[in-house]
Amino acid sequence: MELYENTLCAGQDNLKNAGETIAVASGKDKTEAIIGALRTNVIDTLLTDEYTARNILLFLDKKH
Repeated sequence: MELYENTLCAGQDNLKNAGETIAVASGKDKTEAIIGALRTNVIDTLLTDEYTARNILLFLDKKH
């Protein structure tokens, strides 16, 4: 079974109209994509690992 068979993709309008949106993402290569997704304000909860969370914080710290 390929990963894409278990992946749900929804447009921004669908996510805005959802009761609650939970995103699951991890990996250093996803850092900027996660930040971009969070900045849309359509994600209520992010589930990630400590390694990715630290990379996000380091990336944001470098930008300020």
